[in-house]
Parts: sequence; structure tokens; C-alpha cells
Amino acid sequence: MTPPAALARRGTGRIAWIDVSRGWCMLAIVAGHFYLPWNQHPALFDLLYAFHVPAFFFLSGLVFNPGKRSFPRFLYTRARAIMLPYVLWAFISVCIFAVLGSVAAGSLGRKNPASFTTMLKDIMWATPSAHHMDWNKPLWFLPAIMVTYLIAWATAKLIEGNRIALAVITVISLLPSWFLASHQEVWYPWSFERVGVLMPFFFLGMYMRPIVNHLPIKYPLIEGLDGIGLLAIAAAISHYNTTTVDYVARTYGNYANFVAAALVGIAGICMISRAWNIDDLTRIGKMTLGILCTHKFIVLAVQIVINSLGMEELITAMGPIPQFVLDNSLSVGFAWIITAACFAVCIALKYLAPWSIGLPGKGIDLRHLVPKEKLLQLAGLRMPSLPSLPRRRKRPQGRRVQQGPPSRPTRPRRRSGGGKHAA
Repeated sequence: MTPPAALARRGTGRIAWIDVSRGWCMLAIVAGHFYLPWNQHPALFDLLYAFHVPAFFFLSGLVFNPGKRSFPRFLYTRARAIMLPYVLWAFISVCIFAVLGSVAAGSLGRKNPASFTTMLKDIMWATPSAHHMDWNKPLWFLPAIMVTYLIAWATAKLIEGNRIALAVITVISLLPSWFLASHQEVWYPWSFERVGVLMPFFFLGMYMRPIVNHLPIKYPLIEGLDGIGLLAIAAAISHYNTTTVDYVARTYGNYANFVAAALVGIAGICMISRAWNIDDLTRIGKMTLGILCTHKFIVLAVQIVINSLGMEELITAMGPIPQFVLDNSLSVGFAWIITAACFAVCIALKYLAPWSIGLPGKGIDLRHLVPKEKLLQLAGLRMPSLPSLPRRRKRPQGRRVQQGPPSRPTRPRRRSGGGKHAA
């Protein structure tokens, strides 16, 4: 654990406690997805789903800075960092699910996968539901945050740094958020309706950017304990919601309850992250996009293995351990294991193809590691024989030869006066 003094900006220009917060939220997402097959939603599940996605929107707004970049440049950088990984991992997920989806469906008691053509259409529509994007539903977040960035860029250019205008827009955005949260029959591509529900949290992050980044940490222990207390309050608020918040099914319950639990949970996780900078969570926070794209496969594999062992029998065999304690412990424990496995995959991708997980750089050029002649030799082929060309003779490295016609030799001048034979 790093002391709170290290929470300032590091050499990479990132704010450490924001990466820690993203790490906590990523663990919450993995833990929530791990529990879905058994429909045993403990109190921890209700708390995690109450705030983790709004927290991601808030943190994205907190670091959002359009600067003076033109719109084409802004669009290119965001599309390369967000949409390129989305298209890549969506296509990989569709191919894997088309081959192995029926095996997973039979093991976990789910419906068989849709046709390959339907799954390809889902990539373009990018809106999950009970019958769409089964191949990797967590990927809905990437097109949604892309739309959010475009709206935020237009808003930032419109208000030109006017904080009063930004505060007014943040409050006004609650109206369409409430409307879209209350009307579940609305379906738009790229999760436009989810963007409308979550946009106030992004605007709030934009507004809090100059405030939160400069708040001192005088008493880390007190701030951390306060954060834990706020998470307990958020859990109590979410417990009294009319339903469990589900962003795929677009069920938010009572809107005021949803917003209150999300805001209190965001405040709690930010205070904990500012007080206790856990290095492992910092590393996870820097790889959230890669973990988001890859954790679905590992979660399914773990679910299949545990289901084949008999999850219900395993819980019953624990005897005196209360079930809610066991449920929460399993959720958190497997979330750490799955996230660690995804992190190892992301480390390899960081060096091989960083663009595939939204990181800058081109990665390792494999052509420089293995010569073309070696690859052809391994494949049983030979290099085509080319006609030998005459080699050019190298020029001597001595004095440079003057080009052009030879010049007339010059006679040495005779000295005049002062000599031995002078008159």
C-alpha cells in the first residue's frame, strides 16, 4: 500500500486514486457478473449494482478534458481507444460464442446462442437485452461511453468553461434521465437510453474536476472510515429500492432511490480510494478496458467448472457458515481471481497489441523477431531464387575524386624580392 502522499499526479500524468477507484469498480463488475447464473443476489450484489456503472461515468467525467483539439482529432483518438477494441473483441466474442455457446448454454441452463448473422447485427446495434449480445454483454459500455464523450465534447465547447452553465446543465440532465429510466419500452442503438440515464453522473464529474483534484488529505484514516460508512449507507438505501438495479434489463426501481444510492456510493468509494492507495488496484484501474473486454470468457469458464461441481451442494456442505457470508465471500474471492487472470492477459496484450485494449502504441512487430526465411523454412517452403545482379563497386574512402573534365596543372608562383638572388 502506497502512502497518501503518492496520490498526486505521477509521471504518466494520471491521478493514482482515480485508478484505484476504477479498480474497485472493475472488481464490482466482475463480482456481479460472476453471481448471475445462480440468481442468488446477496446484499453485496445490490450495493455493487447500485453504484459501479454510475461511478465509472463520474470518474470518466472527472478526467475529461477536451482541450483545444479539433473535433476530427478528438473523434479519432476516442474511436481508436474505445471503438477499435469494441469491434475487435465483439467479433472475437461472436466467433467464440458461435462455436462454444451451445456448450455453455447446456452447462448453465441458458438458451442456445442466436444465429451468426444475428450476432453480427448485434455488434452494429450495440444494445444488450435478454435476447441480444449474449456473446459479451459487458461490451455495451464502450459504445455508450463513446456517445457520452461526444455529448460531453459538444457541451464543453458550448459553455466554454462556464461553471454556472455546467451546473445548470447537470441539473437539467436529470429530467431526461428520469424519463428514460421510467420508460423501459424505449430501445435505441448504442445504448442511447442508458447514456441518457447516466449522463448526469458524467456532467457531475466534469463539474467536480477542479474541486476534487485539489482537495487535501489531512487524515487518511478518518477519510477511509467515512468512506466505509458511506458505502454502508448506500447499501441501506439500495436495499429499500423497489428492485435490484440492472443496466442490461434497464430496471432502476425508484429513480430517487437509484440516484441517492449511486451518489452516496460514489462518494464512499472515492474517499476510500483517496485514503488507501492499494497498488494492485492502481494497476487494475489502468487496465479496466482490457479487463472489461476479456473477463466474460474467464467468468463463463469458472461458472461452468463450479456448476459441474455442484454449487448448491457446495454451499450446503459448508454447514454452520451463514449463507449470506458465504455468498459474499465467494463473490469477492472469485472476483479477485478472475480479475487477476484477466490482468495477466492484458499485460501480454500491452506488449503485443496495446491498441486492442485501448492503450497507445503499436506493440511488437513480430516480423523483426523471426526472419521471413525462417518462417518459410518452418512452413516447408523456400525463398524464390532471384537473378543475381551485378554489384556496384564501392568508391574508395580516401580523397574525394573531382568530377568533370581534368583541370590544367598550375605552376608554382615564384617568390619576388627579399631572396638570396635578389638584385
